[in-house]
Amino acid sequence: MQSLSAQLSMLYKEREQLEEVLGVSSADDVISLVLCSARDQSLSDQLSMLYSEREQLEEVLGVSSAEDIIALVKSFENQLATFYSGGNRPSNEDPLHKDQAHEAPSYEGPVDMQAPVVELIRLRNQNEAAHLALLNKLLG
Repeated sequence: MQSLSAQLSMLYKEREQLEEVLGVSSADDVISLVLCSARDQSLSDQLSMLYSEREQLEEVLGVSSAEDIIALVKSFENQLATFYSGGNRPSNEDPLHKDQAHEAPSYEGPVDMQAPVVELIRLRNQNEAAHLALLNKLLG
């Protein structure tokens, strides 16, 4: 067994090493440092994940900010409302237009929105449930 003075000397030496290397000297400071480090790592992981999601949004939709995505969805909604109210939807009872639903949809609007809008219109013509699922996903 070590004498009390040897144990005390060893503890002070460890404390000096902690202060020298980590800048802390008490057990509470060490615990705070460890917890803060774990929290910072968690924040770093979250930040990395958010940047990854932002890159995916930019690749798929061409926009990544919340404001731009909301504007894009509202634009889709407005264009779909215009499409539905504009008489572009063929009547199933009209024999002259019964095959029109299978034609490629037309779109007149900003070029950067053409592909998504045409896809939404095509899905509407194919299957209303698929169309609603896509809108729910975009609004999700």
